[in-house]
Amino acid sequence: MDAAENDQLRKIRNPVPKKMYIKQILNSERKSHIMREEVLAKIIEKASKIWGADASTLNEDTEFASMNPKSAHYSQMTTFLEDEFDAEVPYMNFKRCATFGEAADYVAELLDE
Repeated sequence: MDAAENDQLRKIRNPVPKKMYIKQILNSERKSHIMREEVLAKIIEKASKIWGADASTLNEDTEFASMNPKSAHYSQMTTFLEDEFDAEVPYMNFKRCATFGEAADYVAELLDE
């Protein structure tokens, strides 16, 4: 095998240099973290309007159950998030999230797809 064939074979086996691959992973994780925080902020913003709560008292550990949510509230929340992020947020799956943080993770995951 000559040098050109060896180089071509190396590129096929490992098309992205290791440093570049690690950098891509770190950038992806950073982007996901930023997206999650943005989604969480939007959830808190809308929750404060829906339930008349002070946004400064709401955080990722806030449980939806503590807000005494009705189906219409979940519908308002998912519609708001769909409009904000231009993505479909399935109502039933969103409704299964216990906390605002879980909901932010779920929506950020949808956006990452």
